Order: sequence, then C-alpha cells, then structure tokens
Amino acid sequence: MVVVVGVGGYVLGKLRRLSPSGRSGPQDWLSQFREMHSQGVLSEQEFRSIKTTLLPQIQQELNQQVNKDRTSE
Repeated sequence: MVVVVGVGGYVLGKLRRLSPSGRSGPQDWLSQFREMHSQGVLSEQEFRSIKTTLLPQIQQELNQQVNKDRTSE
C-alpha cells in the first residue's frame, strides 16, 4: 500500500509538471491514470487504489461546481 501511494504521489507530481497550466485537477489525473492503466503501466490494484483516493476529491469538485451554478442562477 505504501508503495502504491508513493508511486501515485510521484506520478501526480509528474502530471502537474506536464500540465500546460500547471493546474490539473483530480478528474484530469484520473484520466491520465486510466490511460496509464490501459497501457499496462499501472496494475489493476494500483489503479484501483489511486481511483479510490481521487474519487472523494472529484466528488468535492462536482459539489462545488453545483453550488457555484446554483448561486449564479
């Protein structure tokens, strides 16, 4: 588990540096990790662990967007 989290942190750091704006979010990261999984870079267990970590952050982003949309109506 520690190795998976370490690998995830390393990869997130790399993705942030590759992002043109320097600001990518959990949804972008999940897409990148999904692509890495489909290419065989990440195992099923590593991908599941990363996904489990990112899903609460994605849900939070979605909730913030919904709240923002409601206040702008």
